[in-house]
Amino acid sequence: MIWSGPGAARRIRPEQTDIARRIEMLAAAGIDTQILRLQNVSGIDSFEPAEGLAIAQSANEELAEIARRYPGRFIPYAAVPMRDVDAAVAELERAVTKLGHRGVGISVGVDGKSLDQLEFLPLFECADRLGVPLLILPNHPSSIDAKIHPYHWLTGAFGFQVDLSLVALRLLSSGTLEKYPKLRVILANLGGVFPFIVERLDQYWERVHAAEKPLPVRPSAALRRFFLETASAHPAAIRMTAEVIGIDRLVFGSDYPSFDFVRAVEAVRNCGLAPAEIDLILRGNARQLVDFQ
Repeated sequence: MIWSGPGAARRIRPEQTDIARRIEMLAAAGIDTQILRLQNVSGIDSFEPAEGLAIAQSANEELAEIARRYPGRFIPYAAVPMRDVDAAVAELERAVTKLGHRGVGISVGVDGKSLDQLEFLPLFECADRLGVPLLILPNHPSSIDAKIHPYHWLTGAFGFQVDLSLVALRLLSSGTLEKYPKLRVILANLGGVFPFIVERLDQYWERVHAAEKPLPVRPSAALRRFFLETASAHPAAIRMTAEVIGIDRLVFGSDYPSFDFVRAVEAVRNCGLAPAEIDLILRGNARQLVDFQ
């Protein structure tokens, strides 16, 4: 069993440890390449920093070995212990330069601290210097868990979405990403709730807070700083995000193992966009993030 929070547990499926079975499932869904990363929900940052580092190192080595065994099928993304930023930077450097990892997955924050805090800047600087994408994902506990209690199922179903949008807005408002203009940043799960609040963000920027201009450009334009992956999204939400944020910012995601591959592909194919636009989400836009070798 995998336990990820109060009332949240699931059995380990065979294909989570059987790579040959995983490849069969990917082929059946029409997926050529998958990013491999250590699940961050209740992952290494649930441990003390030293133990988290040891787990990250071991996982990164194993993921790199799997990618070498199946060239072109898997792309490894490093795990790093965010509770020790210096160790996280060192492990990201090792994973990319020694093991061949081509990205890094991190949580929206750790120990109640959001990614816009100054202590996390070295991690952004390292990813920027190494030229690898940074994938931001939600984690337990959600920032609204106290409001959700005792309905714990809402943490992953709703709280995670709030956290993703909040960290993105904090990173933009703090100017963190302006320091690293070439850094490619991916937000999981369509970035949370953005398609539904973009107009409100723009109006607050333009009218209510016009005197202070909290961002140098309109929020709708600033949000294009991120790539948004389509995991766990309704087809209509994918279409709306493409219309509001821009088709060129969407990349395919499955949120496996929480959700299945076939459903993820069908959600994109049935979203109502033109065939060429659907191909951009499923394939074309990823080339801005991945050097397919």
